[in-house]
Amino acid sequence: MQEIEQEIVKIILNDEKVRKQSQRIYYWCDTVRDLNIVPYQKIVFLNKEREGVFLMSIKSAEEVGSLIQKILLHFASEGRLYSDVEFEINPDGSYTSHYWFDEERLYKEEYDSAILVAKDFPHAEANSLVNHQLAYKQKFKRKFERIVLTYWMENGLPHFELYSINKKNQKLPIELDNEYIKNTNDILKKYYELTHNGILKDVWKPWNKIILSIPPNGYLNEKEDIEYYLNDVKLEKDFFLRGY
Repeated sequence: MQEIEQEIVKIILNDEKVRKQSQRIYYWCDTVRDLNIVPYQKIVFLNKEREGVFLMSIKSAEEVGSLIQKILLHFASEGRLYSDVEFEINPDGSYTSHYWFDEERLYKEEYDSAILVAKDFPHAEANSLVNHQLAYKQKFKRKFERIVLTYWMENGLPHFELYSINKKNQKLPIELDNEYIKNTNDILKKYYELTHNGILKDVWKPWNKIILSIPPNGYLNEKEDIEYYLNDVKLEKDFFLRGY
């Protein structure tokens, strides 16, 4: 591992912006829980308090991230799990390295990410449907008042129904390709698992149906266009709008 660490230090010191420094520098890299994802960190600090920052090149950061991944995977194979590494590097190339596991940081990042995904899900699906999936269909004209998209879970399986409403208040079917149907069912199942069995299970209200009323531009009004249900009982809207 020492050889890989030395290569990391060499890459950092040879970076164009780092070469201009004549003082000790600090490089800190944090990872996600899945070590198969290559870490990426461009920031180099001028002190241990992580102040006075400047950025390495993308190339240098990618090379360093790949080498750090090798080290962390090697340690993990020996039963030693680390999520963070810091290099304290002197201008002459001497250095010290520190490794540790930060469960608090990982959990907070995972929780914050899950909350964003959960709150953005209806918006992302509506926008994707109108501005991507249907936008490329020549037969689909945006002469509608609303698209109604209903998701529901039944016996652990995802389902959805989709139709448009024209200016005469008529319901018109919308044809979708098999790939979209499969992808949508997969996404719905993952979303249900995230909010019921994942990191949000203790904070997100249980639901088994979502109804989206989508305007022609694909952008939802949170207070009017999104409804969550549990066993056909409409859930309190404020719960899904407030911050966490």
